[in-house]
Amino acid sequence: MFAGGAAVVWLTRVPAVVMSETSASDVERQWLKEVLKRRLIKLCAAGLVGGRAHAEYLEKLGIERTKNLFWL
Repeated sequence: MFAGGAAVVWLTRVPAVVMSETSASDVERQWLKEVLKRRLIKLCAAGLVGGRAHAEYLEKLGIERTKNLFWL
């Protein structure tokens, strides 16, 4: 679904919001997956997260905290 989701966002040009409960310390990160995530995140208009650690991880991937990152 990762590639499919990216294709839909790219092809339709509809603003997408990424929802994430992942933080940088959840699991050991693999550099190739992180590169792919950064590319997908750049296609998203905003992010929706549940807490500070999740926000920091999405910010690391490329979402701007000040205007495009929303916490629940």
